Amino acid sequence: MLIPLAELLGVTVTELLMCQRVEKNQPIDAGQVENIVKTAINCTDEKPIRAYQVKSNWGIIYVISLIIGIVGSVWNNSIANLQLTFNMVVVGGVMGAYFCFFARMQLPKYYDENKVHVVSDGMFCMNLVGISFNNKNWKPIVMVGRVWSCLMMVFLPILNFLMNSLASDFYHKYQLFIELFIVLGGLFIPMVYVGKKYE
Repeated sequence: MLIPLAELLGVTVTELLMCQRVEKNQPIDAGQVENIVKTAINCTDEKPIRAYQVKSNWGIIYVISLIIGIVGSVWNNSIANLQLTFNMVVVGGVMGAYFCFFARMQLPKYYDENKVHVVSDGMFCMNLVGISFNNKNWKPIVMVGRVWSCLMMVFLPILNFLMNSLASDFYHKYQLFIELFIVLGGLFIPMVYVGKKYE
């Protein structure tokens, strides 16, 4: 698949494996090409260690948070039609399931040897602008995802109830913007921070 992919992107296979453009007159020595090929082969051989294979309490914390989030959302819907709250709890549940159970706990060595800005893991794909992923910042990024998803499932229904009780008109008018700010800002700002700090 490398050759058609390289042709589609308008690069050479070597450039595709290096993740960077190479000047036409710039020579590449045989040792460098061999390292690129070995890295590509080793990437496919490494079996990832998943979060559920590592002993931790995050699975239990996730399940408790999910139950609280669902109960809180159903209760909110019984006092006011807050479908958006339930949708956001579902987003937190899906993201939390990945970070607490299925996330890779270690990236391939390739990430430590090169500046890679994307993590692709099955259906999950993450690209943080200006962040190079590696094994120093990946675990803190996964931790942010776990904390964010569990907190969002628990506290978003509570926030909705309080805002609906205290400032109903204002909240109904700006609910989408408030929740998107909390959801997106609460996830990406800390992820970028820890990604840069441990890069």
